[in-house]
Amino acid sequence: MKDLLVRAGRPDELGVVEALLREASTWLASRGIDQWQYPPHRDRITEALERGVCFLAFEDGTPIATIQVDSFADPEFWTPEDQPDAALYVHRMAVTRAASGTGIGSRLLDWASERASAQGKRWLRLDAWKDNNGLHRFYKGAGFTLLRIVDLPHRRSGTLFQRSTESVAGTACERDSVAGFSTSSSARTARQRATSVARPASCLRPGWPRAAPPFPLPSKYDELRYGP
Repeated sequence: MKDLLVRAGRPDELGVVEALLREASTWLASRGIDQWQYPPHRDRITEALERGVCFLAFEDGTPIATIQVDSFADPEFWTPEDQPDAALYVHRMAVTRAASGTGIGSRLLDWASERASAQGKRWLRLDAWKDNNGLHRFYKGAGFTLLRIVDLPHRRSGTLFQRSTESVAGTACERDSVAGFSTSSSARTARQRATSVARPASCLRPGWPRAAPPFPLPSKYDELRYGP
């Protein structure tokens, strides 16, 4: 399995993020799924890029996926009883069709769980399109629990999922040469490197010691399977 480099996107990479989301939208339409059938929210993506919470994933230097991970709990979905501060939240995850079927979506969710765990968060959460049953099956298969469906007439999303950050084992984030060094098989060295470099880049390696923590913050699907 190839290494997957994940780093925060730059504001000048807005077009890259939009292209990945538009490709996903086109594919969804071809499957008769009405999810994301509108232009990407450029203002929201720009703001996320500026905050350093919109990430790009690369294989061999080519961007193949995007994911936003932050602490924003949509107040129309998540209530005070949910303890919103106990989680990080996934938004706008998309994987290019050229990389579909290779497990990228699952690896990004594991990466996001590691980030949440490193920040002391108990949960990784997301809201999914209400009538995309194939997507719901994917999340359940990835270990997420369906909490409830918030059925608001003005929102097409609202199926709420969460997964404990303690459920992800055997996957950890390690910096790569972009951050100034190459990966090592020593968990102790990995821990030292993860705390000594602030740049948010990572190399996902299945089976890497869990002791190596993900990177600190700088300030949605089956590879992706959006349908049945």
